[in-house]
Amino acid sequence: MGSPRRPPLESRHPTPASLLLAAVVFMAAELASIRPADSAPAIGSPEELGGHLLHQHGCVGCHDIPGTTWKKNGPPLSRVASKVSMSWLIRWLNGSPELSAHRLMPDFGLSAEQSQAIAAYLLHSSTPTSFETVDPAKGRAENGQALVAEIGCLACHSLETGEAAPPAVAGPNLSALGSKTSPAWLFHWLKNPADWDPETPMPSLRLSDQEALDITAYLLTLKGSIPTEISEATSDQDRIEEGKQLIEEKGCFGCHGIPGFEEAERIGSAISDWTGEDFMGIHQTGETEDLLVPQFNLPESEVEALVAAANKPAPKEGADAEVAAGRLSVRRLNCIGCHTVERMAEQGAWGGDLRARIEDPGHHPPTLVGEGRKVQAAWLATYLKEPSAIRLWLKVRMPTYAFAEGETEALVRYFRALEGVTSEDTPPAPGPVQDLDLEAGRKLAEAFQCASCHPTHESELHVMPDKLNLAPPLSLVRSRLRHDWLRDWLIEPQELAPGTRMPDYFPNIGDRKNVSLAYTTLAAPQNSEIRKWFVAAFGEEEMKSRLEDTRWVIERLRESLWNPAE
Repeated sequence: MGSPRRPPLESRHPTPASLLLAAVVFMAAELASIRPADSAPAIGSPEELGGHLLHQHGCVGCHDIPGTTWKKNGPPLSRVASKVSMSWLIRWLNGSPELSAHRLMPDFGLSAEQSQAIAAYLLHSSTPTSFETVDPAKGRAENGQALVAEIGCLACHSLETGEAAPPAVAGPNLSALGSKTSPAWLFHWLKNPADWDPETPMPSLRLSDQEALDITAYLLTLKGSIPTEISEATSDQDRIEEGKQLIEEKGCFGCHGIPGFEEAERIGSAISDWTGEDFMGIHQTGETEDLLVPQFNLPESEVEALVAAANKPAPKEGADAEVAAGRLSVRRLNCIGCHTVERMAEQGAWGGDLRARIEDPGHHPPTLVGEGRKVQAAWLATYLKEPSAIRLWLKVRMPTYAFAEGETEALVRYFRALEGVTSEDTPPAPGPVQDLDLEAGRKLAEAFQCASCHPTHESELHVMPDKLNLAPPLSLVRSRLRHDWLRDWLIEPQELAPGTRMPDYFPNIGDRKNVSLAYTTLAAPQNSEIRKWFVAAFGEEEMKSRLEDTRWVIERLRESLWNPAE
């Protein structure tokens, strides 16, 4: 016997949360037409979060909402038979408690029979896909567990079970993944997520075959409490046709790519068609016969955020529009899972959740606060598309994303707009730098021991055991950093990155601001040969005058870093 049949969703009375969601739809229609936004909402504010939730919860999958585009937020189901079993799919659709406690997909109130019908259609219409055979016994589950903890998986996914598991934010909970899919599919997915879903926010971590096999072996051990019985896909044409009709009725194709619904239109009314009478009628009578809104089970804070977002639609042009668009991408890709991205007025920095899982601060993902002022636009756009290791000692990896068209450029504009950067990244060409000045800068860099913290090659790491103080290689300065930022960084690193371990060689002493310590640094015994070079080059008195001139020292350092020795 099947599980007890639940009342169809459209015959149930709405919950307070679903009524508030209906209010959001109406309010957005009214307010977007009469009060366009003139500034980006503050980061972390209900308005900003609500703008993200409109996309994350698939509101745009059913409704035409001003200022948004229809982008399916769920995985494609065109090859689902190669990913999950019939029994798992039925349990997922039916809202099995073992699977649905922490998922983003809402509850459509499907009965067991309806779930079986939809699963039958999805598996029947699924395109067969073959994968290279994978033997999970060749994977080392213990190493896979370590990799999951180290390379950044937990910035998006959780492994906790039951009430301890946090809500899904970026990626699904993995505590029962071993009951969901096959070794071959999982290995293929880990190696190349975009090959399965070109629009997935799941990035590639550029895993080797052995690393992917190790992680596959580990994740397959996580089976949760889901029963292991197998239900075979049905060939009953009546059941398959019933499933197709249910998919059409519920609008599943609004969030998922489904065969047979490639040209289907969204089932929800456009927000601009809503009126106050529509919403008030629902609120007063509780009738939802024509309202196919599923149960999202949202916390009150998210409902309030959606209402707030409706009150303040995103700006349409200028720097504020670039900031608002960038934040949507930052949330969609979950950059904030690893990185702190913006400063928040009262709460400190926005993002960096993974840091709490990494004990050694020297292994934290870098902050991106001030990134638009720091790095060159061309470098950042290229790096986002083709990332590589900059901080060679970190175990967490910068992933490779399948960006939407124009998304990398939008992220670059976002970071620059945050900092108000409009100037060129590279310096004007004042003419060739004098060889003597360049050599003076290189000698100063040697005296300040810049290379003791800035490795150039991975081979240097074995002689640099103090990972806490390591920094990016100096060989990237000219191609990566902005020329004016480099000057400001050398003068006041704490101002640009509070808490940085970059030494302050130009401190404020009493009433004197940015005092150069170069002359006293060269007086140290270990710098005697460097001091002799300066005396020979400039003479004792001129040397002292130049080394105490902060501007001169800064320019020598900056130009020597910008023009490294061959």
